[in-house]
Amino acid sequence: MEIYRYKARDKSGKLIQGTMEAISQKELIDKLRKLGLVVTGISIDTGFTLGELFTNLKRVNQHKVILFNIQLAKLVNSGMTLLSSLKMLSAQLGDKNLRRIIEEVSRDIETGSSFSGALSRHPKVFNNFFCSMVRAGEETGKLDIVLNRLSDFQEHQLELTQSVRTSLIYPTILVLLSTAIIIFIVTSIIPSFVEMFRSASLRLPTITIMLYEFGKFLMRFWYIILFIAVFFTIIIKVYIKTEKGSYNLDSLLLSFPYFGGLFRRLYVSRFARTLSMLISSGIPILQSLIIVEEVVTNKIIAKTIRDARESVAKGSRIHEPLKISREFPQEAVQMISIGEESGELEAMLEKIADLYDTLISYNLKRLVSLLEPFFLLVMGGIVIVIMASVLLPLFDMVKVLRR
Repeated sequence: MEIYRYKARDKSGKLIQGTMEAISQKELIDKLRKLGLVVTGISIDTGFTLGELFTNLKRVNQHKVILFNIQLAKLVNSGMTLLSSLKMLSAQLGDKNLRRIIEEVSRDIETGSSFSGALSRHPKVFNNFFCSMVRAGEETGKLDIVLNRLSDFQEHQLELTQSVRTSLIYPTILVLLSTAIIIFIVTSIIPSFVEMFRSASLRLPTITIMLYEFGKFLMRFWYIILFIAVFFTIIIKVYIKTEKGSYNLDSLLLSFPYFGGLFRRLYVSRFARTLSMLISSGIPILQSLIIVEEVVTNKIIAKTIRDARESVAKGSRIHEPLKISREFPQEAVQMISIGEESGELEAMLEKIADLYDTLISYNLKRLVSLLEPFFLLVMGGIVIVIMASVLLPLFDMVKVLRR
């Protein structure tokens, strides 16, 4: 089967563009005619058109995808058909990219594709986890329940991510603002005072000379410093996109004091909640572990999950390879073991996720409460040094004037 790109007009004359899978152009034309469309152009899809390249560079906001899914779940629960729900929502969507995708999904369904199959053609918006969950809902006849679970899961994950980001906003702003102020003082104010002190033939303290020379260095070579910073940023970004680089970065994240434990809990929580949802939706354990491996973005944890899947395929229980790896906290492994022995693995995984989400929230609050005084002390110390570099020569000047 080929994927064709087409242009057509509906009964009102509105231009409609999209892609559709078909055996031949003739079959594609027949499918579009059944939809009441008059075909005006067909070509084999080569990946993108020049006009769509810039449109596709704009990522669909995940907030909007979550909102779409919540609305879809409610409409399907109310008794509306899936196709009617999709068409109603696509007409209301403000995001042009998302609206185009949902319109294409609707047309694919109308031509006989499954909902999960139509979604899988847009992996940048609907990942493997989302499509697998929808497929499980279609196969079990519980699509409305699965959509509700997905919306709850997405909301929860988004709240957790936003909580992490929000907690780090204040310290980041404080550091950036303080750095900007210090650079301004060192490059603009200190040199003015130094010129004044030198005109009065005062001997400058070492600390004043050091700050003055540092300011002169920044002013003289700022473009070189900027170039080096940009160069190393690009090098690091390129490196971490490689397999070895991303693996080393993920390993480093988990080895940081305090932060490593926080990241580990975040990944374990994502693992537990995702696996619980997949198993409870009727997806086989081995397939569920493949999907979870993709959802957990950390390479170290993902490798541990992959090793666990291989062990489970040979007849082992999940908790055994997790315990051997030592990448999962001991209490999480013990809870998984209890869940497997009691036959309530899904419920136990949900409890693990809830436990770690609570711990993450507590640790974030504690981290912020520790960072605030730490940064204030550091910035206070820097301010004292700058003040000393200005005040010490001023005191000397006062002594000279009194003579």
